[in-house]
Parts: sequence; structure tokens; C-alpha cells
Amino acid sequence: MPKTPTAINFSKHRTRHLCLKYYDCLKKHLGHIERNLIGFGYTFDDDVLSHQIAVGDITATVIELDGELICLAEYQFDKDQFTHYKVLEWLERFDVHFQPEHCRENTLQNASRILTGVRFRNTCIIVYRKGHGSIPFDPEALDIVTSEIDAFTDKWSDFDFTQIELEVD
Repeated sequence: MPKTPTAINFSKHRTRHLCLKYYDCLKKHLGHIERNLIGFGYTFDDDVLSHQIAVGDITATVIELDGELICLAEYQFDKDQFTHYKVLEWLERFDVHFQPEHCRENTLQNASRILTGVRFRNTCIIVYRKGHGSIPFDPEALDIVTSEIDAFTDKWSDFDFTQIELEVD
């Protein structure tokens, strides 16, 4: 009599893979989960400012130095909208493009679709679905954001972040 094949739960293996892939770059803090792009515990001089900008369902934190927006430091997911596992799935499917004012390439690489985007002080921040193509975009077509979330402009500082405990059933 032939053996009956055992069912394999690929969802469990996929979740385990995502946990390992993103474990070191995710932290929780107060009401959000954040994906850090520059490293936790990194400190800046007093003349460095951070700005939080709403871009679709996420909040992007950009760093300003000497009056210029220089990089995307992190993006945050509200814990009321995203579970840890929804964040992992989001990170696997989507990404965020940061384009400073002086850069005018206006093409997303490894993208399949633009979901949303904004311009903050002539800097483009775009959420897109990952893919294999190139997508041109027009910065002038993006919504202009003139204010930050909760009027948050603050000196960059170390917060008390907690490592996320991701468990696979």
C-alpha cells in the first residue's frame, strides 16, 4: 500500500523565512512598528533634524542636515493597522523610494506599480510594489505635503526601542 504524502504547510515556512530576513531591522516603539534603514543606535549631531511624513498607510522619517533632506531613515507602521506579520508581508511586497531634490532620474527600478507618493520640500517619497520593471514617474504629479504628522520636527535622538519577538506557529 502506498504511503499518503504528508501535507506541508508552506505558509509556516514562508513566515519563518520573512522573520529571519527582517528580524534585525524591525523594532516596536510606542504605537508603531518601524523598519529602520540606517541602523538602530545610530546617533547624529545636534544640527540634524528628522521629519515624519505620511505616505499612504505608512509614515516616513527623513533626515535633514544643513537645510537639505538627505535620506530616508525609517518608515513606520501603525500598530492599529498592521500586525507584525502584516508588516513582514508588506516589506516583502512593497518598498519606499526616496529621491532628493537635486536628483532628477525620475524612474523607479525593480518596480511593478506605484501605489502612492508625495513631495515634501521638493523631495519625492514614493511607495511602490516590487517587481522586475522600470517605471517612470513625474514628480510634479505627486501630492505636495507642506506639513508633517503632528507637527513633528525634533532633534534626532535615541529612543528606547524594543526588539520585536516574532514567533512562528
